[in-house]
Amino acid sequence: MAFEKLSREEAIEKHPELAAAYTALDQGIEYGKKVFPGVPAAQANLGRVMKQHIQRRHDKGETKNFAYTAKEKAALKEHIAGLREKSRAQEPKRER
Repeated sequence: MAFEKLSREEAIEKHPELAAAYTALDQGIEYGKKVFPGVPAAQANLGRVMKQHIQRRHDKGETKNFAYTAKEKAALKEHIAGLREKSRAQEPKRER
């Protein structure tokens, strides 16, 4: 709940075990910037997906290991492919 509702600083102050979750989220956000440079909507979407993943893991009692399972990685790859396709479709057409 703290991961979802509190500010980062407040959540870590009250629940120091959340530091690992925020580190994982930061890594996910940086990954989104690399995968979707210059496409803030796709970056934000991927960030939300990663935060949801971390929250689900935390809800199950995980406090340190937020790595994706093979099944979760496959689903994430599909999601990223969909975001790529959507962002390409939204790019303005270039004239030759």
